[in-house]
Amino acid sequence: MASVVLLAALVASVPFRPVLAGARSIGYILGGGMGNMLIADNKELIDEQTLLTVMNATSVCRCRSLCLAHVNCKGVSATPVGDHFVCKLVGKTVDICMFADTAGATFIFWEDSVDHSIYELMPDGFLYLEPIAPAKHQEARAFCSRIPGHRLAILKTQAQREALYALHERTGRKYNVDLIVVGGVVQWGDGTVLSEDEQNSMGVDKTDKPDLLYENDKFTATDKEESFLCQANPTGYDW
Repeated sequence: MASVVLLAALVASVPFRPVLAGARSIGYILGGGMGNMLIADNKELIDEQTLLTVMNATSVCRCRSLCLAHVNCKGVSATPVGDHFVCKLVGKTVDICMFADTAGATFIFWEDSVDHSIYELMPDGFLYLEPIAPAKHQEARAFCSRIPGHRLAILKTQAQREALYALHERTGRKYNVDLIVVGGVVQWGDGTVLSEDEQNSMGVDKTDKPDLLYENDKFTATDKEESFLCQANPTGYDW
């Protein structure tokens, strides 16, 4: 209960923005036996990979308990089959797991299931993950997409950009984010085009190169391996 209250307090501190009911990309629960827990709906570990074990249980919670009790478990999917759930336990980091989209299934993992420097719920209400290994833009985008409910960070609002600025100020590192140039048009990775005013206020350098990163109050071209930020949406805010 204390974890739920703390998460609610963090979300309540975020300036008001429209909420899309049911649009969260991931469930997020603070605390617990293995640290902060993440819950992805409709995701099932597929059998064509190395699993620790497969067992039956009476509930999703029981599947989670089986993972907690296994010293090597990093994640578990619980899939309803008739009157029980099939629990598939995996012992490798989540970014190299393989999933099927299965209605009613639940995949549970923990922050420590991904090698990271930062995994943090920021004041904008979004969860930010900085993996340990740097990557070029396309590799970074692919890495983030392999983690259920995550994407390479897109920062359309000032609150989201403030989260980026705060992390950069804390670490001093450059960050690849999903800001790209397509045919001379600057846009976020989901196709949202930046206006001239937005580009000027964000310090976007004019460039013909396709990929941009953030460093020292501006977004500049990059074609190198750099640190990057994945982003998840546990609150259901429009993103």
